[in-house]
Amino acid sequence: MYEFDVVSMEHYCDEMRQVVSVMRDNLQNLENLVMGIHGSWQGEAEQIYEAKIIYVRYRYIMLLDFFERYIEVLEKSADICAENEESIRLKLINV
Repeated sequence: MYEFDVVSMEHYCDEMRQVVSVMRDNLQNLENLVMGIHGSWQGEAEQIYEAKIIYVRYRYIMLLDFFERYIEVLEKSADICAENEESIRLKLINV
């Protein structure tokens, strides 16, 4: 079972942002590499090749979008937890 506190959630958000950034860089590097060998394909092979690259890019971007949405949810959760912790702390002080 995982335990999440506000600090941990914020830390995980930062780590995931770094991973997403690396993934975006990797996608760009892959596309640059692929474009560098583009001229060696012709005819039907070129069409198949382009379709595969487009599909890989599409799926990769879907994965990046998932991670970005997860980060948003985790950030909102951290904000809500922080507000609740502060509210509980204030109530305990006033007891």
